[in-house]
Amino acid sequence: ELNSRNLEVSQLASDLGNLLASTHVPIILVGAGLRIRRMTSVSERILHLAPGDVGRPIGDIRLGTEFPDLEGLLRDVIETLTPQEREVTARDGRWYSVRVRPYRTVDNKIDGAVASFVDINALKQSLDEARAIVETVREPLVVLDDAFEVVTANRAFFETFRVRADETERQSLFGLGDGQWNIPQLRAALGAVLAQGRVLEDFEVRHDFERIGPRTMLLNARRMPMAVDRPALILLAIADISERARIEHERADLLTREQGVRVEAEAASLAKDKFLAILSHELRTPLNAMLGWARILRDPKRGSVDVAHGLEVIERNALLQVRLIEDLLDVSRIVSGAMRLEMRPL
Repeated sequence: ELNSRNLEVSQLASDLGNLLASTHVPIILVGAGLRIRRMTSVSERILHLAPGDVGRPIGDIRLGTEFPDLEGLLRDVIETLTPQEREVTARDGRWYSVRVRPYRTVDNKIDGAVASFVDINALKQSLDEARAIVETVREPLVVLDDAFEVVTANRAFFETFRVRADETERQSLFGLGDGQWNIPQLRAALGAVLAQGRVLEDFEVRHDFERIGPRTMLLNARRMPMAVDRPALILLAIADISERARIEHERADLLTREQGVRVEAEAASLAKDKFLAILSHELRTPLNAMLGWARILRDPKRGSVDVAHGLEVIERNALLQVRLIEDLLDVSRIVSGAMRLEMRPL
């Protein structure tokens, strides 16, 4: 049993040694007293450590990175059991993300901490290039990470929405302001941009913004090209189209009013046609009576009774037509504004 256990321990030691030797990430394992217990071989080159540093307190070693309080960070992780992460620069100018986690034994006891130094120099350079591009654009631009948190924004964004960088960066897009971007359709669209590489085009947002008042914004977004092993980023462009929307709204109202006027004009034209049709009938009726009796009275055989009756019919219809014509003249005077009222008792 002892021999079997020795073989097992030897195998585990070999596995651990090979794992540490093949890992290209600098990793330091410290005990509860913050003394170095193990490290990966690449740590010697990047962090300027030596095999003889094993067993020494990490606070006594000057690492190859600008990290003034690594010892305090390790102690805080051991005491609070809360993983921590910091960004530091090496002496050669490269950026590293220092991730510290508590070291747990097989019986779930805390016996130190593990610090890994992940090279994020390419990501930092990409972000710097993105910031440079973003800052040169006059349109408000925002760079989002894969959790839809604001990585950076340009000056136009801060000036347009009257916010500061510390109020915006590392905050969720959907929690900015009074939740003006927390729209389910926008969430789904940005999710499709991130997961499927789709392009968000002309997504309109109308909102009474907290510091600038009612505005109409047009959103366009696309996923930024990144390395395969890098988290995806989203470039979100925001255009203020409030003035254009106002002009389009006024134009739509004008078209609606013009259409109403056109409908009214067509209705008035139809009413005029009906009026003229009725008027022609009303004018022709007394004329027919007068013309008929005029032809009858030409007959010399007609008696005095017929003549008197015929003259009476002609006079009555002539007066009727005169009244119709006077009414038409009154309408013409009313339309032209020349109507004059003569007031007298009736």
